[in-house]
Amino acid sequence: MHFKHKQRASFGSQQAGHGRALLQKKAVVRQHLRLKNKTQAREKKKLKYMQSSCEGGHTEEQQNNLADTTQEDSPFSSSSRKNRPNNLQRAKAEYRRKIEEKVLRKEEALNRRKEAEEAKKRYKEKRLYRFKKLNQKTRKGQPLMRGKIELILETLQQAPDS
Repeated sequence: MHFKHKQRASFGSQQAGHGRALLQKKAVVRQHLRLKNKTQAREKKKLKYMQSSCEGGHTEEQQNNLADTTQEDSPFSSSSRKNRPNNLQRAKAEYRRKIEEKVLRKEEALNRRKEAEEAKKRYKEKRLYRFKKLNQKTRKGQPLMRGKIELILETLQQAPDS
């Protein structure tokens, strides 16, 4: 009884949400056996081919077909099914893409913030300059018209000719 409990614990319990671990392990074992059987069948084909080639029973077309099938069935072949990303690879790619987007958004926000601060700084400098020009006064406290005229002249010079 104690042994069964340990075995279950190593594969996860269904109550804890890990009940599929045993099924996954069995699926991996099945895939391994299937691959093993394929390789054994290929080796048998090669042996038959070698025996028949010694006897001279195959034509060149049959030899080419046999060579093509052994290359296609190899576990390292680049078939379309093998090249497709599995769920883990897709999830990793999605994760990388989201992180890159997040970094881009942060950089854009930082750039916008810097531009806004620069614009605010320019505005404050311009406002301070205008304030100083407009608030110039004589010793007796009378406003100077020179600053106002200079500002009007600057605006006329900056404005396009109309």
